[in-house]
Amino acid sequence: TMVLNPYNIYFNTDSTWERITCSESTLFLSTFGQNPFIAEFNFYPSIHFQRRYQSEIISHENEMINDIKYSDNNLGIIIENGLTNQSHLEVRSMKSFECIWMIVLGQGWGYRCSLFNHRCWITVDRYNHRCIYILNDGTLIKTENYSSKPFNVISWGKHQLVIRTMQTLNIHECE
Repeated sequence: TMVLNPYNIYFNTDSTWERITCSESTLFLSTFGQNPFIAEFNFYPSIHFQRRYQSEIISHENEMINDIKYSDNNLGIIIENGLTNQSHLEVRSMKSFECIWMIVLGQGWGYRCSLFNHRCWITVDRYNHRCIYILNDGTLIKTENYSSKPFNVISWGKHQLVIRTMQTLNIHECE
């Protein structure tokens, strides 16, 4: 049996928490809305606040964080511009928080991402019903249509992706 015990983390902010991801030792939380930031908490020796990445580092005016995913000492961040209705994926180093690469994803706001097999980022786009495959160096591999609106994506094991749609969880075998 699993027992869930709450551990309250107090953080003085008027913002609403929106997205969450973690490494083995660190928790990352992003806020919702204009002027977003990412808060980093370390688990050891006890849960404590480590640092805050301000919106001027992460995004520009009229931009919001739509997704964050940690993998291989990098943080993938999907950012949407509310005025232009354009989104992009940035991959940042967790050592320096420098942007390693960035790629424009296109129109829409419903993008989610996951690193697959340490080689490529899979981004789903519910606005345009598609999957976008991007090498870990920021090179676009391909874009393909998806039969229904993909809402979320996650890598599962070495060769599987799970894509959540409105009604189903689709497990895909990948090479």
